[in-house]
Amino acid sequence: MDHNHSSAGPARRNCDVDSLETADWDRMSTLGDFLTVSRARIQVGTPPSALLGVILGAVSLGVLAEKIVWAYFAFVVLVISFASTINCKYDFDVDKLYKKHLSAAVRRLGGGLDWILVAEVLLIFAAIYYFFSSGFKITGMLALFGLFFALAYSVPPVRIKSRGFWSAFPDMIALFGMPLLGGWFLFRQSLTLDFTLFVICYALMNQGIILTNTCEDYGEDKKFGIRTWAHMLGMKRALKAGAALTLFGLVCVAILFSASLVVLPFLLLSSLAIVKTSQIIYTANNAKRLGRKLPVLFSLARYPLLIAAILSRLAI
Repeated sequence: MDHNHSSAGPARRNCDVDSLETADWDRMSTLGDFLTVSRARIQVGTPPSALLGVILGAVSLGVLAEKIVWAYFAFVVLVISFASTINCKYDFDVDKLYKKHLSAAVRRLGGGLDWILVAEVLLIFAAIYYFFSSGFKITGMLALFGLFFALAYSVPPVRIKSRGFWSAFPDMIALFGMPLLGGWFLFRQSLTLDFTLFVICYALMNQGIILTNTCEDYGEDKKFGIRTWAHMLGMKRALKAGAALTLFGLVCVAILFSASLVVLPFLLLSSLAIVKTSQIIYTANNAKRLGRKLPVLFSLARYPLLIAAILSRLAI
């Protein structure tokens, strides 16, 4: 099955759409270009990752008024923005083949892109210093690891994204696991078994969703020698694997269910959302079209979990 274009007609229509999108992006401001390379559309799904660990680690929602929590929230958004921006920088030639709005934004920013990256790194180090100086040393160490993986994923000569089996681990560890762990250790000194399982299953669930992105980029990555799970498994099997991994989110639901019966309606909603996300990925027959739904898929799977976690704290 061809998950990109099944005939010349659809391919021509998609090229027309890409041309229109590029024309629109060409009229954007520097701020618009910055939001583009920061992948602001995908970051719509970031708040649950930044807050779930905090909420589950705290004894009440009162902690959300504390400065350290919002400093941590800003750090998570910032480091994901940095990872996205540096990925756009080093994927410039790849993105010219399909994701033209990304390469166009990089081209227009020019040398300004490097200044953006420098500013983001300085702010990231300032946040890490704040964590250490405020006594949150484990969170500070996790933040340093997050910065390392953000660099190692995209920057040569390491460039883990092109290393086949290993390509998925920076996402699972740095984008999906560490934000939860860092938030947890703002209020806890050690891990519990149920939270550890929650983090693992949350990372696997999100990795299942991100596989749609690797399938979307299959042809372009292959041309530039970038080898991902989509190339190892083939697109059809990779999408099926993505659907299966997404269902690990149901274990997250089960763990939250043990907190309180008050959460039950939202856990049922979360279960349905995760199953629906898995179904969308499993039944997809066009990887390009599915990849554009990434912000929706992340939001659909994550936000009901966040709501359930908030209610579980209220019920204590």
